[in-house]
Parts: sequence; C-alpha cells; structure tokens
Amino acid sequence: MEAINPRLPRLVVFLPAFWLLVPGAVGLVGVTELVSDPAAAGLEDLVQPIASIVAIALEMLCGASATRSLVSTAERLRARRGLTRHG
Repeated sequence: MEAINPRLPRLVVFLPAFWLLVPGAVGLVGVTELVSDPAAAGLEDLVQPIASIVAIALEMLCGASATRSLVSTAERLRARRGLTRHG
C-alpha cells in the first residue's frame, strides 16, 4: 500500500488485521466457553483478548523502533562509504 499511496504507512493497513483476527479468535474461544459452561468460565477469558491486543501493540512499536534505527544506521554507513570513496 505504501508504494501506491506514500502517505498511508503499511502499519496503518496491516495492524488492524491483527487486532481483529488474533484477539477475535481468542475472544471467540472465551465466549464459546462462557456459553457452553458458564460456571467454568473465568476472568482469564476476558483478560486473554486484552493481553493479546497489548502484546501486539507493543511488538509493533518495538519492531518499528528497531527498524527505524537499523535504517538510519544503514544510511549513515552508506554516507560514510560515499565520503571515503570521493574524499
């Protein structure tokens, strides 16, 4: 998507898919357990989807930060190589 519309970052399109699929699947399992056996359902059925959303958000932030620093390091190395070749 970023190649088509550079103003729309990939994460904006990519991240909501994870937020819908992963917690949705975990939440569906929790709702199924709640409907089938309400006495056995507990607080963890509610906590698991929320924990999944938080974990995905943190992972994406860490990944974006690591990618940004790797790209800037690579650009600095390329700039140094350009200076040493011509200088």
